[in-house]
Amino acid sequence: MGLVGFVGLLFFLLFFSIPAFAQTSWQSELVKVDGAGRITYVKDADGFVIPDFSHAGYKGGEPVPDYQPPASRTETVTPIPNADNTNNIQQAINKIAALAPDADGFRGVVRLGAGKYLIDGTINLNVSGIVLRGAGRGRDVATDQLTDNDLQNMTLIYRRGTGGGLATNVIVMGPASASSATWGADANNETNKVNITTSKLMPGDFSFEVQSTAGYAAGDAVCIKYPSTEALLAALWYGGNTNWVNGSDASQKWKTSDINICYYRYIVRIDGNQITLDAPVFYGLDRQYSQAYMHKITTGTIYTNIGIEDLRVSMDRTPESITTTPDQNCIKMNALENCWAKGLHLSDFIRSGIQTEAVTRSTIEDCRAVDCSGFITGSSQYNFNNYHRSQLILFKNCFSRNGRHHWISNGCATTSGIVVLNHTSTLANAASEGHRYLSQGILIDGWKETGAYANNANKLGFYLRDNMGTYHGWGAIFSVFWNCDVQNGSIYLDKVPTGQNYSIGSVANTVREYRNNDPKYTMGYNEGQNKPGLFPKSLYEAQLNARKIFAITENPQNVHTCANTAVQLSVTVQSPDPNVVTYRWKKDGNYIKDATQRTLTINRATTSDVGVYTVEVQYAGISLESDPAELTITEPLPELQFSVFPETFRIGKTYQIMVGDPQTGAYPNVTDYFWDYTGTGMIFAVRTENPVEITVGSNATDGILRAKVNHPCGTKILERSISIDRSTGYEDRETDGIRIFPNPANDDLRIQNIQSIKHIEIIDASGKKIYSLPVAQDIGELVISLPKNISGIYFVRLLLGSGKTKSYKFMVK
Repeated sequence: MGLVGFVGLLFFLLFFSIPAFAQTSWQSELVKVDGAGRITYVKDADGFVIPDFSHAGYKGGEPVPDYQPPASRTETVTPIPNADNTNNIQQAINKIAALAPDADGFRGVVRLGAGKYLIDGTINLNVSGIVLRGAGRGRDVATDQLTDNDLQNMTLIYRRGTGGGLATNVIVMGPASASSATWGADANNETNKVNITTSKLMPGDFSFEVQSTAGYAAGDAVCIKYPSTEALLAALWYGGNTNWVNGSDASQKWKTSDINICYYRYIVRIDGNQITLDAPVFYGLDRQYSQAYMHKITTGTIYTNIGIEDLRVSMDRTPESITTTPDQNCIKMNALENCWAKGLHLSDFIRSGIQTEAVTRSTIEDCRAVDCSGFITGSSQYNFNNYHRSQLILFKNCFSRNGRHHWISNGCATTSGIVVLNHTSTLANAASEGHRYLSQGILIDGWKETGAYANNANKLGFYLRDNMGTYHGWGAIFSVFWNCDVQNGSIYLDKVPTGQNYSIGSVANTVREYRNNDPKYTMGYNEGQNKPGLFPKSLYEAQLNARKIFAITENPQNVHTCANTAVQLSVTVQSPDPNVVTYRWKKDGNYIKDATQRTLTINRATTSDVGVYTVEVQYAGISLESDPAELTITEPLPELQFSVFPETFRIGKTYQIMVGDPQTGAYPNVTDYFWDYTGTGMIFAVRTENPVEITVGSNATDGILRAKVNHPCGTKILERSISIDRSTGYEDRETDGIRIFPNPANDDLRIQNIQSIKHIEIIDASGKKIYSLPVAQDIGELVISLPKNISGIYFVRLLLGSGKTKSYKFMVK
């Protein structure tokens, strides 16, 4: 059968051929997946499509690395019994931090041996490239139920002390404060700010036009910002809070400072003024409400390749009666990118097992956050908590128990692109949800709720949080529940003005809007409730797979070049097996003989190569054709010559000189000219014009006249030697009916028959003006009184109505 046929058959079997699955499976009306795994998105009634969430996670969806360093990059720590181990661990971290990163950006691993590490302070992983790795997280039992045998096979970091006096974190990944990464938050650090000119970006868009791409390049980190305005807030009903919408409580209206939307992205491609990003936006950036713009991210520090693995973090339990809610977290992730937490057990925290802030493209995998501590109230018991500027984070195969909000998007409008994949939740006291101020692009994929406190209790929600908390309003927009199961609980799902929320294939007692007794508020898109067999089972994994199958990821680019230069056109293809992809290039729709490589090379391009090129790529029986690329050619400059050049240059005369072809005139595509002269006394009207006007002064000497011609295909210089004719002869000047006399002059100079003249000047031999007069109308005679005590050679320069200039020499006694 061969590899190509086998791969095609394998896709078919996996997606469609198992009889039991095929009998019960169904697909959403909005997301269609074919037998090869390709996805087609269908617009909903409002013209929106489900966004691509697959860029969430470490390095945009790659697996968490299994980093195994050499011994020289490893520090091993064992617990000091009955003592504070903060410095014990921190000193090992500092040793690894002092190493230079390797080629992959890693410094090394700190291995924590099995046992219990008592901690009184905070452990800081505040240098990129460090992995903190334990010996295991142990059984899922309360910390005080662990046995000595458990401690021989696990690493327990145990924070001593309880209560409101400990408003700290046990472990901090990144800097102590996320304020070091203020992208999108500090308007004073917006380098290369440029407006987006595309009238409306739709949720899921990767590309847009800007006013100018000057100063930008592929690979630049950028912030896409959509600032809040009164017009935008009005479109969102100022947050939708019912005390405002149905009443007059203006204090509950959202303010413009509440929901500035921003996205941390990288430029992957620039085509003219079009920018293409590495991940989509998750809101409709509509110019009728606000002007979106882009700026570089150049300030602050983002920490990378920091990981925590295979350990347990716990702390002394705070009494349930405590009324304070300190910001006490097992792990705080600050200002990170491409980092991870994996295989952790986190318990007895007051606020969060893991809280993220200014974290992007990172993964939290196979982590338990369970058995919260303290008083059940606001700002506490968020088992997994995404705070401000948390974006493109993947929570995968995690578990939560005995908390309020087991997962929460708590970072307002700067939080987006979060994926919660295959999460199990039990004994939740409140919903996992988009919590406040318009988070965007959240995907809850394969959520399983168990042990509900009460039937029909709200377990998941993308909805109007209304006047709860600090006037939370709309909690999320353009967010999706996919194949979620809350058993007998409910899902709150609201349609938000300017957008939509979705529930597809959910198992729930009810899926409804929060304010279902108020007709102004309507439910989001609900499809296939309690209908088994949704395909694909995981939207995130299907989207990630679609990015890994056969597709053209970079098309050939337009080329404009000079004749006789080398040209390369190339295409980048994504496929499961690059070795069996075939290529066939076309020019103007016709196949090019022997052009069957990924790159088409033309060694010496000529005008015969001008045209439109495409490439046809094939894999596993699937054929794709690239976008067209146009090749245009500019001919180089020929050997230069003067098409206008006088035989002699006489003192006092004005000449026009031109570089170009004697038959066709000036050369095409020249960008600019520059004239100079090695001698003295040549007066250039404008040195950068072609033709150029030159007046020969009385002090002119022999020399070389040089024209420098700049062209897209190079620069050339043309030179000509000039000998000055110094012969004189003073007589009255009369030409074109104009008479200038006497010559030589004494006190007065007369000019008769002045017609079609716009301006008169008298200049001396050095080029200095001694007289200048505009002429408003034709006159018979003009008498010019010359200055006293002057003598020598002077020039009368007449600007004619035709635009030409004529000059005449005369003598003053």
